Amino acid sequence: MFIGLTGGIACGKSLVAQCFHALGAHVIDADELAHRLLGPGQPGYRAVLEAFGPSILDGGLDGEAGTPINRRRLGTLVFTDAAQRRRLEAILHPLIFAEADRQRAALEAAHPGDLIIFVVPLLFETGADRRVDRTIAVVADDTTQASRLMARDGLTREDALLRIRAQWPVAEKQRRADETIDGSRSPDDVRRQVATLYKKLKDREAAGRK
Repeated sequence: MFIGLTGGIACGKSLVAQCFHALGAHVIDADELAHRLLGPGQPGYRAVLEAFGPSILDGGLDGEAGTPINRRRLGTLVFTDAAQRRRLEAILHPLIFAEADRQRAALEAAHPGDLIIFVVPLLFETGADRRVDRTIAVVADDTTQASRLMARDGLTREDALLRIRAQWPVAEKQRRADETIDGSRSPDDVRRQVATLYKKLKDREAAGRK
């Protein structure tokens, strides 16, 4: 079973994915794929550098030498400009989904019957929910999201709220999802929620093979 996991920024998707992995599921993370694809020499690097210019580089301005892209600088740029965000997504999304498809095929061949969790922050926005069998939304309120962003990324409250509001409302993701996990709860509580859902999904997958 191929399962899409989504949620708002700082809602707790990473913890939920870690919990699923600890229980035996395989995880494909779209953000990790994007990070890899933006590395010097990788397919997304040159295209993003040409689209946004050398100001997004970390340190020197010599893209030919493979100066790394400063992801925080790039993030600030696209979160404050919807057109720039769409431009970045148009470059990266096809590359991310192609690599995810490759990894999914390899996992299904090597581990038939296992759950595969595809972590995609923009699952519904990109139509990637059509690629998966079930969807899970990790939810939290704005206050929790902002506090986590401020602590995690050193953002001001204003910048944190700007990033939250640049995305779909969490309530809309929850409305569209097949399952929901409350990511605002304690880590132990989140683990219990994931364990319950993992069993439910495994039972559903086993029933589908009968």
